[in-house]
Amino acid sequence: MTGSTQPTVVPCDERTTSWERTDPTFRVYFDTFMGDNPDPVRVATHDISGADLLWALDWARAHCPEDSHPSIALLLPDDARGRGAGLVWLLGDRMSSWDDMA
Repeated sequence: MTGSTQPTVVPCDERTTSWERTDPTFRVYFDTFMGDNPDPVRVATHDISGADLLWALDWARAHCPEDSHPSIALLLPDDARGRGAGLVWLLGDRMSSWDDMA
């Protein structure tokens, strides 16, 4: 979990959304850091489509180099405002490690 706030869980009405997609694309990052440098010295990025989140997570765990920090985001296409593609972080935030996500 990222940030310092505690998660909030509240009941909701599932009818409050107006669209859904069944063809997600996940972007997996493997960032490698050295010492106290806050910037990664190496980044490997992979897009996964045709899979669900659990499959993407299993793939990331199986392919993550030992010295890297993995993160997974949902890749959203360009929106109607023309802002370009965007990411929703699902696991980590490119600065977290597997240990931080236990």
